Amino acid sequence: MIVQSTLSLRKIKRLPAVINAMPAYTIDKRTPNYLTGEVLLGLKKGYSIDDVRYIFKNKAVVKTEGKYDDYVLHVKDWENIFDLSHTLYHNEKVSYCHPNMTADLVLH
Repeated sequence: MIVQSTLSLRKIKRLPAVINAMPAYTIDKRTPNYLTGEVLLGLKKGYSIDDVRYIFKNKAVVKTEGKYDDYVLHVKDWENIFDLSHTLYHNEKVSYCHPNMTADLVLH
């Protein structure tokens, strides 16, 4: 459910009927993008997931592993998803890292 509110996310989460809440983000000010709770991670050639696991060991788990040193991490606390992906991205062993998002796109 999409709700536009003037309340802060913290106040929305305190409402009795709310189970969980996360903000939606927009690129074009119209199309909302929603976090999936995942971080997409690619490693530079020659490195393994064990080389960076210490960064996320208490914050995320490896959900899937691709053929080309790419991984999907399931983040335990979505509140920290941007901090975690930012920290991983700036590690010298990481090729790319960003939160996974989904959006409803309409073909015109």
